[in-house]
Amino acid sequence: MRNIMQPRFLVLYGSQKGQAQSIAEGIAEDAQDNGLVAELKCLNQTDEFNLEKENAPVVFIVSTTGDGEPPDNALKFVKDIKTKTFSTDHYKHLCYRHRSRGDTE
Repeated sequence: MRNIMQPRFLVLYGSQKGQAQSIAEGIAEDAQDNGLVAELKCLNQTDEFNLEKENAPVVFIVSTTGDGEPPDNALKFVKDIKTKTFSTDHYKHLCYRHRSRGDTE
């Protein structure tokens, strides 16, 4: 019997009230239903993913709160990105998509 690797991608979310998390969980479930592997991680789990070495596609689902601030569980990720100086091609290896949501409809 051959061991066939399923296509994998990473789903990262930041959510204040749970809407972005729910969307991210839905994406991961749909992926599994369609034979894909989606690793679901919150943006505050930075020790569990490494964008510098990631070679699978990445989907970001992030809500904002207040006047466009990142949600609490994405603050460290955003601060780390903002305080570092990257070359313009630092993340050129990443294949990514993002979905941003406000905290109101």
